[in-house]
Amino acid sequence: MNTKGTPALTASRRLHHASRAIPSGQVPRPQTPRRIQDPHHAKPESHATSPARVESHPPPRQSRRGAPQAALIADLNPKIRGWTLYYQASVAARLFNKLDSLLHHKLMRWASFRHPRKTNGWRYRRYGRQVGTYMTFSDGTSSLTRHSEMPITRHIKVRGEASPFDGDWVY
Repeated sequence: MNTKGTPALTASRRLHHASRAIPSGQVPRPQTPRRIQDPHHAKPESHATSPARVESHPPPRQSRRGAPQAALIADLNPKIRGWTLYYQASVAARLFNKLDSLLHHKLMRWASFRHPRKTNGWRYRRYGRQVGTYMTFSDGTSSLTRHSEMPITRHIKVRGEASPFDGDWVY
């Protein structure tokens, strides 16, 4: 630090600054890389616990653990779809995969509660359908939406000279 309270420049930084024609005595603001928004840390945890809350959703003491599979799918699909649409513009691909894994684990626990004396293979065949390379939670007519099925789209910055009256809606 020099006497004015600003950080002292090293010789290499002085040369770098001199090549950019910055007046002496001024330190330029460091250039930060472009930042893409991450989902807030508390939100994924609250969303990951939502299947547990859906299972005990109606009145507090009545449980959804014995509910039919179609009712569980109908309760979870809007929550999954809404959450993923809200966060689809952020960096959330790994998070979506993690939430898919957590939800799969919770649904298999739900199936093991409903059929405690059956094997895991029987539960997979009963509640799962093979779609491509992964198993989806389905009853044959409706299937559970996966977090990772939603496409991640990046926000397109609107140019300063763009106007809605140009007719070009893709900025």
